[in-house]
Amino acid sequence: MPAKSFGLAILLLLAAAAAAAAHADEDYRVVPAEMLRDWWQPAPGNPQPRQPWGIGSEHPSGCAAVALRIEPDGSAHQIRIIREGWTPMSPYLHRLLDQGIVRAARASRYQPGILNRARAPVYTYIVDTIVSFTSPNEVVNDAKRKEVAGFEKAIARKCEVPDFVRRVARATDTPMPGH
Repeated sequence: MPAKSFGLAILLLLAAAAAAAAHADEDYRVVPAEMLRDWWQPAPGNPQPRQPWGIGSEHPSGCAAVALRIEPDGSAHQIRIIREGWTPMSPYLHRLLDQGIVRAARASRYQPGILNRARAPVYTYIVDTIVSFTSPNEVVNDAKRKEVAGFEKAIARKCEVPDFVRRVARATDTPMPGH
């Protein structure tokens, strides 16, 4: 098993075990990222992760998959980065980006989606992306916005965890839904 996959498995195991231990009496549903909007939708005004101020000549772009538990009140807890895909950068900048992403996730609030009028808590992940322009003087027009949007989608795919539910089920020794 590659070190990156092994690290992701360990993080998922720790995160899922912590979620189960913290709320053993609650029925948390493990939801893949693509179904999150059906269960919980981001509330208007949630903070977005952004590039740290004063980073000098480094122009980071990339993504981070952030596992989190959404509580019945719509708050996010047990936030952990479980996968990353960043351009090469200094370790200091990497830590700043990670801290900013975790801070934005912690401050986020959610509203129940169409499948969750009862406000059931979920354990899921989201993918945050940051795209840096190559030049601070670059003109940003509609064509550039479309280019960046396509680039952002391609970057986000690098941080998807398509087998998230299966990994959490395996890590917590919980049967998969429908099995």
